[in-house]
Amino acid sequence: MVEDLRRRAELDALTGLYNHAETELRAEQYLVSKPETVCAMFVIDVDNFKQINDGHGHLFGDAVLTELASGMKKLTRKSDVIGRIGGDEFAMFLKDIPSPRIAEEKAVKLLTLFRNLFQGEKQPVEVTCSIGLAVYPWDGIDYQTLYHCADLALYQAKCLGKNQYARFDARSMEAVDRIGYSSLGAAIDSDQHISGKTGELVNYVLQVLYDTNDIDAAVESILEIIGRRFDVSRAYVFENSANGKYTNNTYEWCNEGIQPQKEFLQQYPYENVKGYKALFQDRSIFYCRDIHSLTPEQTRLFESQGVCSTLQCALYDGKKIPWLYRI
Repeated sequence: MVEDLRRRAELDALTGLYNHAETELRAEQYLVSKPETVCAMFVIDVDNFKQINDGHGHLFGDAVLTELASGMKKLTRKSDVIGRIGGDEFAMFLKDIPSPRIAEEKAVKLLTLFRNLFQGEKQPVEVTCSIGLAVYPWDGIDYQTLYHCADLALYQAKCLGKNQYARFDARSMEAVDRIGYSSLGAAIDSDQHISGKTGELVNYVLQVLYDTNDIDAAVESILEIIGRRFDVSRAYVFENSANGKYTNNTYEWCNEGIQPQKEFLQQYPYENVKGYKALFQDRSIFYCRDIHSLTPEQTRLFESQGVCSTLQCALYDGKKIPWLYRI
């Protein structure tokens, strides 16, 4: 009976996988006892899980988590450690692998498995996951560091469009890591920001700004998160001159394949686009679905940047507009 109680304390009741605490304990014990081996840490998150729950019911959502757990067991050895570490998030620790390449091949197999899990049903349901991967000893020498790096890689996989894996890359994740804000992959996931719940995104942005010591890195990362979250081509911030006659593009994020415009938008005179400020009227918001509905001067400005439609927000200081945020 004592043994049974101990096992229950170690396991997640729904999936039968280890819980978060037991996952960490077992992985850490192995790293301490076998420091000479190569190991891999995966953080796996179900894409759009809230939509699955809302569209098909919580019982089906539970079935998805159970099937995912079963599939992960089939693709791993009994000696590996698999845990459910959150509502729809899992961690997988592979022990003693021949090389990092094997871990990446395993990630590809997991993605394929997840995509096909519910395709044979009478009403096929698309279930995909995103995976962050970190490899011991290159990305960290203890569980917490490996988990942190895999979590950052998960953020990258989500940003790139979900339904894929990303291996931790210290160079590409440097700005995000400086912010020191964990679980970024889940934070930008649309699972948490549907049905008009924009307040959650605002709270997240404010938290990033509060936590950071590097405001430039924070703003750049926030623009990327917002840009990818709403799948736009470009997100940028403009700051007006003190006399209000000029504007400067101070921060810019561009999606893949989009040419930066920041260097061409310095000390740009408002007289070139007369009536521009009036577009905001009294609402602080300017939305234009088709730039060809604007004046010829305004249309030329947007055409020169490859912009077809735009959403802009003005931040006022009294009656002046010192800042413009545009996507």
